[in-house]
Amino acid sequence: MNAKIISVLFILIGLFYQSKAQVDTTGVIFDADTSFVIKNPNLKRNNPTVATLLSILPGAGQAYNRQYWKIPIFYGLLGYQTYNYNLKNKKYKKYLNALVEREKLAEDPNYVMPTFPSDITNLTDDQLTQYKDKYRRSRDLSAVLFIAIYVFNIIDANVYANLSDFDVSEDLTLSIKPELMQTYTINNQNSIGISFKLRF
Repeated sequence: MNAKIISVLFILIGLFYQSKAQVDTTGVIFDADTSFVIKNPNLKRNNPTVATLLSILPGAGQAYNRQYWKIPIFYGLLGYQTYNYNLKNKKYKKYLNALVEREKLAEDPNYVMPTFPSDITNLTDDQLTQYKDKYRRSRDLSAVLFIAIYVFNIIDANVYANLSDFDVSEDLTLSIKPELMQTYTINNQNSIGISFKLRF
């Protein structure tokens, strides 16, 4: 007798929750099937325009988005490309100057050519041209990569600010429902119980 009364109470409680409208309190949603989903109350939307404008100074947009770990990466990449550009530009000018001086000597046999290191004087004109073109291409590639990294820094800050309020947490839903369960006993009688379903 007591078991039947308890079962009826569970059914009434289940029906009561099923009839309730959605209520959003303290980050928990109750809906028609009495399931609730825990929301993330700490999400805060960043302003994409502010992040984009700040990222004109590399790393400032990432600091605004609180992604501090990206700042040394961007500065390291930009710093390396700046160093590489200057290094390759010096070598390009060295071989270019040697070619210009040899052309002046070819036009005027009396021209006094400045002294160059042995690694320059031992090279032919064709070899000097090859080295000049090689370092010019490498220098130009460093400039292109610098611009690409700088632009990516701006895009990264903008995209992350747009997605700052996007909840990427797992969808955890606990569903509580009354259920008629079959029991495999001698009499094969059904019993009323409560089912808990966790979806993730």
